Amino acid sequence: MAPLFVHRGAGEIGVVGAVKHSVMTTLSFIPSVMRSWHVAQQGGNAVHVTGWALVEGRLACDKALADLLLTKVSKSDDSEWIPLDLDGNFAMVLQTLERIVLIADPIRSIPLFFSKNGEILYVSDDARNLEMVDRSLDNQSVVEFSTAGYVTGPHNIYMGVSGLRAGEWVQWSTESRQPLSRRYFSYACTFDSPLSIDELCDEFDQALVTTFTRLIESIGGRQIVIPLSGGLDSRLVVAMFKRLGYDNLICLSYGVPGNPDSMKSRAVAELLGYPWKFVEYSPELWRSTFKGDGIDRYMKFASNGVSMPFTGDWPAVKALYDDSAIASDAVIVPGHTGDFISGGHLKYLLDPKFFDLSAGFDSAMIKKHYSLWYDLASEPVIKAVVGRRLVEAVGYFESASDEDLSRKYEYWEWQERQSKYIINSVRSYESFGFSWRLPLWSREIMDFWRRVPIDLKMEQYLYREYLSSSDHYSLFQSDAPATARNGLLVEQRASFRGRVKERLTKFRFGLKLVMAVTRFQSHVKGYKRDPLGMAFLYSFPRFLFRDVTKRNVLSLMVQDFLHREYGVRRSSVRAFAEAEQVQESSQ
Repeated sequence: MAPLFVHRGAGEIGVVGAVKHSVMTTLSFIPSVMRSWHVAQQGGNAVHVTGWALVEGRLACDKALADLLLTKVSKSDDSEWIPLDLDGNFAMVLQTLERIVLIADPIRSIPLFFSKNGEILYVSDDARNLEMVDRSLDNQSVVEFSTAGYVTGPHNIYMGVSGLRAGEWVQWSTESRQPLSRRYFSYACTFDSPLSIDELCDEFDQALVTTFTRLIESIGGRQIVIPLSGGLDSRLVVAMFKRLGYDNLICLSYGVPGNPDSMKSRAVAELLGYPWKFVEYSPELWRSTFKGDGIDRYMKFASNGVSMPFTGDWPAVKALYDDSAIASDAVIVPGHTGDFISGGHLKYLLDPKFFDLSAGFDSAMIKKHYSLWYDLASEPVIKAVVGRRLVEAVGYFESASDEDLSRKYEYWEWQERQSKYIINSVRSYESFGFSWRLPLWSREIMDFWRRVPIDLKMEQYLYREYLSSSDHYSLFQSDAPATARNGLLVEQRASFRGRVKERLTKFRFGLKLVMAVTRFQSHVKGYKRDPLGMAFLYSFPRFLFRDVTKRNVLSLMVQDFLHREYGVRRSSVRAFAEAEQVQESSQ
């Protein structure tokens, strides 16, 4: 009996009739109610898409994108037709007589999840819609979520769910009931551009112009909202719109009154002649926000068993939604994530002021990304679990060259932290029905930064050089870089840190005391000076004197979320890690 294609739709899509296929798997696609999916069908082919994409040089959005893909799929004789130049913010579900294919965009900006139950393949952009055979928690994923705030690889906090990674497509075909996974895009840096600094600046400028011109074309004149923090990235985004003559734009800032980011944001908006809206944050606003049902629904939708939902801008986006001055079809364009892609995070791996490389690549990653709780990060059993996930993502670490270190690091962060946590923050826009774009993550811009030499990426040297030298509106004159920085040899880094470490270990008690005092001072500063005031969710005494091994307020929020949603207490995380160790040793 031929299987059925079942589309249990939401909103405008409704139910698509059964379509006969020779594929051994029955596809049950259940889209989220939080975003619009569009379907196109012809004969035995069906295409379901959400978002916009550039396909073989053609820009298409929503229904037009579905129709374009259907034409490509129907005319293709290739059983594995995937355009290798795909760009945009989208998710795709394709089915033909020979195969079922799921496709994520180059940054996984819209997630896709699947679970298999017998002959039925359940697929959704909302993991809660899946019917799972195994709803038990994955031990390794619990450890990752607790210590980093997100889960890596294709994994989920539930054993029975898998997700697509950035730039990945997964296929089920007639030849095999097991899925085939491939990457059509990978952010693997080569650091090999031979161009001069001036030539690189010109090339980056052209990538920006191409990207923003296409963005403007894709939104069709709608109002743009720029979350303008005053940092380099959001200033660049708003300056590009000004440069290209886009006037239907408003700048948004939010936080506690008088915070430096908002003051700079206002000055930039006034200089460029754009309207500026400020949403004031206060202890009362935060507490009332988290007592309401709206943010709870948002957090369930945004997490998907993969990451801690970003809540910092949720009250501000709600204010936009309630403000009649903002168009209901407005497009929000944040500055994600220029600091990372331009090399701003390499210092955590290569600079001796931040890390002792002699401790190993795993230690660098744990210190930077898996240390929401300092006590958990120091546990050998926790480190072992995290280490296995790191090996799964980037392979075993053998070479100690700057290039190999940086390549592995930036690949991991692109695939994991950026896509799972930073970029996933656009879920807050979707929860109020707003569209969004992420111009600094276009293929042109990613391809550019993949080739820039490490020395020019360290401390964002090239990025700052471009911004200050191509400053059309005098926004970046105070951000010019110092002299270019030469790459530091591994031996020099290890020697520098080694001497410091050797001296400090002679005074371990004093070192621990200094660290405790430093953390206490950091918590005081974090409570009083956080521009968003998120720590106001907790009383000042509780924030300072309870859970003293936390890194920051995110640590507490992750702890509370895991307990509320999945019944996981921080005190039990080590037990999850130990259970994983037992299971690993028995295999």
